[in-house]
Amino acid sequence: MIEVTGHEESIWGIQCLPSDTMGLVMRTQMFDPPASESNLPNNLPPAARQRFLDILSANS
Repeated sequence: MIEVTGHEESIWGIQCLPSDTMGLVMRTQMFDPPASESNLPNNLPPAARQRFLDILSANS
């Protein structure tokens, strides 16, 4: 279990480094800033990037 307490607006992308090439990622958002593709790092493996994009589109 992971517990995070946020005090500022933020968006966190979490990758499982051994498995991110297969797209094992998740996103968590603290408060209200809308996440977008511009929040993703440029060096993500293609499957991880696509999974984050899928998550973003499902939550918009």
